[in-house]
Amino acid sequence: MKKILIIAAIAAVTVAFTGCEKQEEKPGAATLSALKGEVNKAAKDADKAAADAKKEADKAAAEAKKAADKATK
Repeated sequence: MKKILIIAAIAAVTVAFTGCEKQEEKPGAATLSALKGEVNKAAKDADKAAADAKKEADKAAAEAKKAADKATK
């Protein structure tokens, strides 16, 4: 679970710093605004990925518990 969250966070930081396409940076407020937007989007994507990973991990844990309970009967 922790590994998945760490991987999602690393992916979000990587996307935030590198971006999908390289664009010429122009100094000024527009650039800062665009960067803030990209960082916010990357953070939202990372949060969504983390939530999805948690859901999957919880589902797998529940299935494993159910299998363990069934095996002990």
